[in-house]
Amino acid sequence: SLEEACECVSKFDVYVPKKVIDAMCAYMGHPKRCPHGDEIPRDTECCGVS
Repeated sequence: SLEEACECVSKFDVYVPKKVIDAMCAYMGHPKRCPHGDEIPRDTECCGVS
């Protein structure tokens, strides 16, 4: 379910190297929101925002 996916992803950065997360973010076009419509925290190094 979407709820289970969000729960798993919330712990993703603990287990996956930042380089991999940044590559996934770039591949997906630096999404601003999750499928639920919640804001995704933006990383200045990856997404180029301040």
